[in-house]
Amino acid sequence: MLPLSCIGNVCYADEFHQTCTVISMLYFCYRNFRNVKIIENFTFFKNLVNEMQSDSMIAFKDENESLLALLAHEHLNDSIKISISFENYVKAALLNQGFVVHKIDGNINNKKYKVISKKQNDEPVSINDLKLYEPFSTQDIGTQYYIKSLKNYTLGLDFILDSPNYMQYLKEIDQKIKDIINNFYRLRNMLHFTTGGNLLHVGFDEILTLTQLIDFVNNNIIDQHNHLISDFKLKYNSPLYSESNNLPRIFI
Repeated sequence: MLPLSCIGNVCYADEFHQTCTVISMLYFCYRNFRNVKIIENFTFFKNLVNEMQSDSMIAFKDENESLLALLAHEHLNDSIKISISFENYVKAALLNQGFVVHKIDGNINNKKYKVISKKQNDEPVSINDLKLYEPFSTQDIGTQYYIKSLKNYTLGLDFILDSPNYMQYLKEIDQKIKDIINNFYRLRNMLHFTTGGNLLHVGFDEILTLTQLIDFVNNNIIDQHNHLISDFKLKYNSPLYSESNNLPRIFI
């Protein structure tokens, strides 16, 4: 869904490329989240928890145990996908508000970049502010769009979530959602030393956590994506995104 022209730094070129990049990022968040095994099988998981809590023998049928074993086996992969989905959402939301999400390089041979790099460590830097330090043309946009003051990686999710000056632009992420994202992010960062101890917990707390995530995806990721598509069509009269690209809500 991401056009070739939206590769790399071109998302900062102009509003058109910024918007189509945000739409594509939100689409990725949704698609990646929907592919999480426990989300695909959420109704089964919720019913199984209720049956287990009521000591129902149905919970221990062979087919239920097999599917539960699959969810346990996929728990680490699910955690990674959830973490990646919400990391992309955070950066898409900041980009949508006109902020630079790539790390500004303060070590290149130009002292002026140290100033804006230091500012980025304290608060979001707008694309317009970046252009004051490094003007870049939108006249020749191709598959490569290089801004020399930007590194080839983005700001860390933990850095953003821990910064009040960044989080003031992400008010839809309340403390509960922030804690959930952080938990999945910490598990993802343990991949270099993973053992068999990353077990799936089965209980009402897990149902509540997944419900909160699904509600967030429905009320933020999907709604923002579909709203941007509608605005995009009105503003650019472009077939690039149409109503057929609208994302359906996740039912729970």
